[in-house]
Amino acid sequence: MESSTDFSQGDEERSGIAFASTRSGNFDLYLMDANGDNVQQLTYSEVDERSPTWSPDGTLLAYGKRHERFNDDIFVLSIASGVETNLTDALGFDGFPRWSPNGEQIAFESRRDRNGNANVYVMDADGRRPRALTTHLAYDGQPSWSPDGSQILFESGREVFIHATQEVDAAEIAAVEAAQLDPLNRKDPSFNHQIFIMNADGTDLRRLTFHADNDQSPSFSPDGSQIVFVSDRDGDNLSVSSNPVGIHRKTSDIFVMNADGSEPRNLTHSSHDEYSPSWSSDGSRIAYVSEQNGNPRIYVMTADGSRSAAVTMGPKVDLTPQWRPGSFFSQRERCLLCPQRGGPQFGH
Repeated sequence: MESSTDFSQGDEERSGIAFASTRSGNFDLYLMDANGDNVQQLTYSEVDERSPTWSPDGTLLAYGKRHERFNDDIFVLSIASGVETNLTDALGFDGFPRWSPNGEQIAFESRRDRNGNANVYVMDADGRRPRALTTHLAYDGQPSWSPDGSQILFESGREVFIHATQEVDAAEIAAVEAAQLDPLNRKDPSFNHQIFIMNADGTDLRRLTFHADNDQSPSFSPDGSQIVFVSDRDGDNLSVSSNPVGIHRKTSDIFVMNADGSEPRNLTHSSHDEYSPSWSSDGSRIAYVSEQNGNPRIYVMTADGSRSAAVTMGPKVDLTPQWRPGSFFSQRERCLLCPQRGGPQFGH
């Protein structure tokens, strides 16, 4: 998209949002400026590559690469050299990686156990010593580190799993959780997911949200004071004919809450799905995906949700934006969300 704002000389070296897109066919990884300019394709694979996450120094991207249905592995890409390294090769799904703040470990979601259950794992940054932090029969996934590396957030269906198994057979549960592996279907909540937190070694697990609807995809703000997440608690009801158990679902919005789970606040108030939030390094902006214009596009909004602007356009699917660590807005780029200065107009 064209924008009246651009980066000052040298700013592009540390600015950028990585994302996955189908603009070249299947899902590949891309990098763009915070205002959507200077889009650069990073991967050229015949299989899907999705859910990128930055190393703390902003030089590497970890991501999931799909070999076949339900068989994803985690790879790392050097931005400077373009060299790709395979970190996992277990049977089943390994995906949604998140680097620890010190760069020494990667948390991820895995279905490598013999039952195919999704659990939270950590491994060394070179792929060695993978170990499970959760071992529950329900879904545990989408891990995210606290800024000091002492805790890990994740979403889980464990609180309703016991009740669900009394009314729905195991095959239906498995079908629902399998559908959630696709990023386009992860907003399709067939069972209630809530947000949990635990120590980085898996101890002291606590539940943070207690709502009848779904709370998903949590991540801490850079200063650790807030958690952004996706919820359908205020959403509109939609029929989902493709759902494996034939249920209805509601649209999702972007929320923030205090780090202890208190005072949840809806930032987007949309009648369309909005998901995949990612904080800017200074905590002033949140990138996310919105379907308000039909197909998924990437937007940026102020951290209080007061202003937003689309930064990708077109008929293709753009997903999972991740802000580069240490990236920043130049003084001119800060006016991306300043309509009086001629920047893109706001969606909210």
